[in-house]
Amino acid sequence: MPTTKGLPMSDSRLQEAVLRRIEENSIEEARFDAESALTLERRLAREPEWVWRMLTTAAGTAQWSPCVPTRDMAGTGQYELQEDPSSDPVDGSVTAFEPPSRLEHHWGAETLDWELSPADGYTDLRLTQTCSTDDMVLACAAGWHICLATLETLADGDDASPVLGMESMPYGWERLRDAYAEKFGLTPSWTPGEEPAPQ
Repeated sequence: MPTTKGLPMSDSRLQEAVLRRIEENSIEEARFDAESALTLERRLAREPEWVWRMLTTAAGTAQWSPCVPTRDMAGTGQYELQEDPSSDPVDGSVTAFEPPSRLEHHWGAETLDWELSPADGYTDLRLTQTCSTDDMVLACAAGWHICLATLETLADGDDASPVLGMESMPYGWERLRDAYAEKFGLTPSWTPGEEPAPQ
């Protein structure tokens, strides 16, 4: 079970809220198919319009996601994404833009398809990511598991901040990666901190 060991003491309450959601979300509902498409689903305690803003605006994505556009997404076309202001931008071109129900965009070599459906005051979110390698499938399954827990925390009205890169290790990233590997029948060949990372 992940712990808050190694995290800033001032963030302990926040991290416990995110950790609780990480533990509550089962990996059993995740899917992986022969086309290297990873699918994750969550129910969020907000309306689709709120979730849409968290997916398409720089201010919204910066609160929880590694896919932060350098300008707000306002339609299909060319965009760039950065994990943080110091990182090199990657292609984030938008290929489907149907507010507030569907967003499809690139993330470098990957393609992400976000679908939102209203559900009795909640929003059912489905993320399907087409991955370039098995290691990327596992890295993204574990990474999105943690990032979506942060988004859920925000949707519930609690404070949260993004957990990205090596910051995800104390949240159980490796344990999650290995659990997804077992579920999907894949063998990870990359360890965090090694170079190169999955591309």
